[in-house]
Amino acid sequence: MTDAPAAHDGRVLVLAPHGRDAAVVAAVMAGEGHATQVCGSLAELVGQLADGAGLAIVTEESFHHADLPQLYRWLQQQPPWSDLPLIVLATKQAARRSASALTVLEGLGNSVLLERPLNAETLASAARSALRSRRRQYQTREHLAEQARIGRENQRLYDAGRAAMAQAARARETLALALDAAELGTFHCPMPWQEIVWNDTCKRHFWLPPEARVDF
Repeated sequence: MTDAPAAHDGRVLVLAPHGRDAAVVAAVMAGEGHATQVCGSLAELVGQLADGAGLAIVTEESFHHADLPQLYRWLQQQPPWSDLPLIVLATKQAARRSASALTVLEGLGNSVLLERPLNAETLASAARSALRSRRRQYQTREHLAEQARIGRENQRLYDAGRAAMAQAARARETLALALDAAELGTFHCPMPWQEIVWNDTCKRHFWLPPEARVDF
């Protein structure tokens, strides 16, 4: 995952390969006005994440016999601003989930578990909340990108200033050598014009000692 905006940052990815869950979830998301992509496998879901997603909705059984390390790697490699929200649709259980099932859920990071059966409004509300959180992440991404742009511009200006100062120093050295070689005198009047600054050659032209000072 990169720090640049992706093609489908706001879409909802759905992974529910069994029964009618995918069609039902996609219909609810479409009714909320969310662009939705149904995935046929966990590998396809991870592949789609590269093109951007605001939310992933997956059924718990999708994790059975799937390549979970592939998903975990993607989640762990997110940039600092990103924490993709996931909604996991689980079958209601009378007993506590097994340790292995809990380990799978904990590895998902920013996830919420919704037990089925659930009504459309509950799912829609959870999706709205997750997408609001994702939009705040995108705002952070934009803020960090702007900070990086300003940093690069400041560095460019700093480098340009240093280069200009070095060029000016070389020009002064060249002028000083030329003046010395030609025995030319110089003077200038720095503001607020309280003293005339002479170089030693100019003072010699006026028969003045090196320590001489001329004030207004």
